[in-house]
Amino acid sequence: MAVVILLAGVAAITVLVIYLRRGQRRDAEAMAASAWTSGAAGWQPGEQTQWREFGEGWRTFLSPVVGESFRNPDGTARQDILTRCRIGEDAILEPEPGNRHDSEAVKVLRAATGEQIGYLPRGHDLFDAADEGRAKAVIHALHGGTMGKESRGAVLQIGVRD
Repeated sequence: MAVVILLAGVAAITVLVIYLRRGQRRDAEAMAASAWTSGAAGWQPGEQTQWREFGEGWRTFLSPVVGESFRNPDGTARQDILTRCRIGEDAILEPEPGNRHDSEAVKVLRAATGEQIGYLPRGHDLFDAADEGRAKAVIHALHGGTMGKESRGAVLQIGVRD
């Protein structure tokens, strides 16, 4: 089941990564919601979200977190960590150049605890921005953890300063 969810999320990523401009937030969230529901990743329109203004000069967009069904190297379950996450919570984007699956992998960590909840999807093109401190993230939405959708997941709002 985790593989199906992961593949659905990856398939939906081309639709999901949406660049936002001021005044277009509502339209972009509706498009992202459509991408999530069509991609079976679990976020439903109308579910609680939180939008953060990063300020002038920041380009913002939404992105799913992938790999959240796996365990971390220390054995902690990312699903358990996601139960403690809150909408609006800061996240850290940490490059992982030694990742054997993707040399441009970027880990997603809870800022408050440093616990890993997953990765940015492959092809995100944010490795350099994260490495240089030009990218920041906040948990925009959480989904799952309910009967019929036990697997939990997260959607990030990411800001990048060019």
